[in-house]
Amino acid sequence: QAEERVAYGPIFANDPERPLPPRYMLTGSLDATLRLWDTATGKSPRCFWGHVEGVWGLAVDTLRYVSGANDATVKVWEPRTGKCERTFTGHSGPVTCVGLSDSRFASGGEDGEVRMYSFEGEPGECLERGTPS
Repeated sequence: QAEERVAYGPIFANDPERPLPPRYMLTGSLDATLRLWDTATGKSPRCFWGHVEGVWGLAVDTLRYVSGANDATVKVWEPRTGKCERTFTGHSGPVTCVGLSDSRFASGGEDGEVRMYSFEGEPGECLERGTPS
């Protein structure tokens, strides 16, 4: 029997060892997982476990994946191993979007806050936070 799931994304994850078009796609789901999909085969070679509630926001680059979830956390993942490297807390409600650059990433949530973090900073340290005026 098929299991019904809701997925968000997709985000295409470029593999630096392969030319474009992207071979892999990353999705977040209400079952609290991230899944990497092989677009050529339609199979999921890797599942990322760590959130305890549904995943709403995803951002990727070749070095890391960032996810935000209904559990009010943001997680940074190592793409090749599938391990969660860091968990960031601070939002008081679901994290609905994330974005990243080379050294920083941002998260936005239903609490109305946008929080900015550094990949090199202290674990969980928020560099800036703001709310709509």
